[in-house]
Amino acid sequence: MTSKNVFIFPTRFGFVYIAFVLVLFLLGTNYQNNIIVLVSFLLASFFITAMLHSFNNFSGLVIISDSVEKGFADQEIIFTLTLLTDKPRYDFYAEFVNTQLHAANAKLVCCNKENTNLKLSLVSQRRGELQLGRVRLSSEYAFGLFKSWSVLDFDHKAIVYPRRLVLPSAQYQMTGMQQDDGLSLYSTNVQAGHDDFAELKSFVLGESLSRTAWKQLAKGQGHFSKHYQESQGSPMWLKLSDMPAVSLEKKLSFLAYLICEFTQDKQSFGLLLDGAAGKHTLISIEPSLGSQHQEACLTALANYSC
Repeated sequence: MTSKNVFIFPTRFGFVYIAFVLVLFLLGTNYQNNIIVLVSFLLASFFITAMLHSFNNFSGLVIISDSVEKGFADQEIIFTLTLLTDKPRYDFYAEFVNTQLHAANAKLVCCNKENTNLKLSLVSQRRGELQLGRVRLSSEYAFGLFKSWSVLDFDHKAIVYPRRLVLPSAQYQMTGMQQDDGLSLYSTNVQAGHDDFAELKSFVLGESLSRTAWKQLAKGQGHFSKHYQESQGSPMWLKLSDMPAVSLEKKLSFLAYLICEFTQDKQSFGLLLDGAAGKHTLISIEPSLGSQHQEACLTALANYSC
């Protein structure tokens, strides 16, 4: 923040203050009362000093913010303004210039090295990429006589994912993730491994004690060892056309829920957004897992249009 991008203007209280000083000055000169004139000069100098303090509160301040944030529709998306300062600064207020946004304003009473974040929250009712425009950062420090402000352009935008709708397991199996030939899309071959628990077997002398089922042993049910299996097969594909809904938005909401569930369960899956009959929109994301894969799939849902 410098003199090139900080604006200062008297507040309503500041204009009342100026009017009061002028009235005092006129009274002092009219009645030739030097004390009243002196008081009016002192108040005027205080007014100018407050203006300098107001600018000094902004001058040299460095503000950083991420331009893109992501979240789900009907849920809060947070944009953080980080204020870097070498001295205490006071009374900051931030808001989006676009008043049509469903955004909450943020206030920071004191800004120092330990407390430097202003959090702007936003709730969007629709999915997609939302351009948020500029942010106005303002302050009425000191004494409320002046309002200092600056309009900042971080090119803020929000990637809003579809709202998540729970898809009951019965419905999910009915939509079935089935191929056209009736085979399960996730065909599994089981072999010995260490991924998933399979069964308990009687302990054989020489087996590792790490496989011992200690709970059963403690209950006096016998000495058993745990055996595991790992699965191999074609990965799961989540298909838009398989979702049990008529409207596109509801289908996307079901997919958003499934993507989050599969990611949480650390299960590999792919995403296929196949458009309605007669449409040629087709988006395919190869099977994978992890948070980056989840983000890529949810972003594809956010930006999808038939």
